[in-house]
Amino acid sequence: MLYIGIDGGGTKTKMVLFDENGIRLKELILPTVHVLTQPQDQSIEILRDGVNQLDPDHTAIIGAGLAGYGQQKELRDKIEYICKEAFGDRPFVVESDVRIAIEGALDGHDGIVVIAGTGSIALSLKNNKLTRCGGWGYQLGDEGSAYWIAKKMFHTFCKEIDGRLEKTALYDLIMEECHLDIDYDIITFMNSLDRTSIASYAYINGLAANQGDPYAIEIYKQAALEIRSLIKTLLKEHDSTPRISYIGGVFDHASHYILPILNETVDYLISPIHTPEYGACEETRVKTLVFLIKEETMKKTKDILWGGATASSQYEGGYKEGGKGLDTQDCRPYLKRTSDATTSTRLLTQDIIDEAKKCEGIGHYPFRQGSDGYHHIDEDIALLKELGIDIYRFSISWARLYPHGDEETPNEEGIKFYDHIFKEVHKAGMKIFLTMNHYAVPLYLVENYGGWTNRKLIEFYERFATVVFENILIISSHLMK
Repeated sequence: MLYIGIDGGGTKTKMVLFDENGIRLKELILPTVHVLTQPQDQSIEILRDGVNQLDPDHTAIIGAGLAGYGQQKELRDKIEYICKEAFGDRPFVVESDVRIAIEGALDGHDGIVVIAGTGSIALSLKNNKLTRCGGWGYQLGDEGSAYWIAKKMFHTFCKEIDGRLEKTALYDLIMEECHLDIDYDIITFMNSLDRTSIASYAYINGLAANQGDPYAIEIYKQAALEIRSLIKTLLKEHDSTPRISYIGGVFDHASHYILPILNETVDYLISPIHTPEYGACEETRVKTLVFLIKEETMKKTKDILWGGATASSQYEGGYKEGGKGLDTQDCRPYLKRTSDATTSTRLLTQDIIDEAKKCEGIGHYPFRQGSDGYHHIDEDIALLKELGIDIYRFSISWARLYPHGDEETPNEEGIKFYDHIFKEVHKAGMKIFLTMNHYAVPLYLVENYGGWTNRKLIEFYERFATVVFENILIISSHLMK
């Protein structure tokens, strides 16, 4: 199977044809198709001609990451229309250019990526939640971008003309590279340029810096500090230091000035693992694989249901929210995978429980955070629907309904949480496969009753099961009619 990965940024559009193993076969660099700067018809023509050059036989699946494809519905609709017109009957997936950038740079892992090209933005990915910092555009921000660097550079040039600053190599290089007859020609020159054109001259600052120009070096230092500020802001989203990477033209010509400053204060800074267009390819591969398998399977049988599953202890998190009590999984510390792991090394002893109870936060207890489904259940259900899932298997947290396990009445917040899930799954057109209990037992029942060694737990579990059936299943079924 062939894939076309498209990185449609503010300056150019890069297209790459990949085989099923991610090997590059052909690539093209074309003009930008940015929805805010290019006529619609021109964007359609560029995209159509590009994919036809790469894949004249119409066999490839297209993954496009395009600038502007964000949260604004008007722009999303416009970009989707452009793609439909350009690609015709070809299967395609469209994402934002920043989403494919982080997917490629971090190889699908959580972390932070700074993009410093024509503009600038930093992105954090954690548990499929994307958080941005910066990216306000050239009029409000774009600090550390090529445009920002170029403006600083030309501003310095004007001060050198005035005599406010001593003339340096930067002055001579701007005169030469911009083909100015006299220095005051800079006014007419700048008035003739748009944002992208101004950004394209940022390379001159690199030429000057390489000659030891103090002003050019200082501009890069300021750019590095601005980029560092973006990273440090997004680090607040992470409990521990994640992978941090970077892409964009600024790093192509100024990495040896900017990266040392970042490395002084930022841990785990890595080179991008893959390119954005590879990220577009991988995003597409993941989203289309389910559909293709399901389509092929349905040819063989009409009775199969394509499903997805989560376990409450691994997925929900929110271990102290909504009235939930501690359960056994909340007390299991993180253990590195080893070749000699045995059941005995993973037994939940009283000593382990006592130590876990001392820790009030998430710490080294991954089940306490899980995938943070407690806060993202609606968007996760939407993703399951987008994948074409027919049935969703999930489990109920016993300790969320009965924090201690032996209460006479259930936790109403817990009932509301699961009732909401049932209704949302139904609205998404999916069936429900319910697991009553998936490993986790309220910790109170273990410490005070001895767990399942005590037959009293049968009574407590029966009470739990009755509430699930009567207060959740029946109520939800009524509301969903």
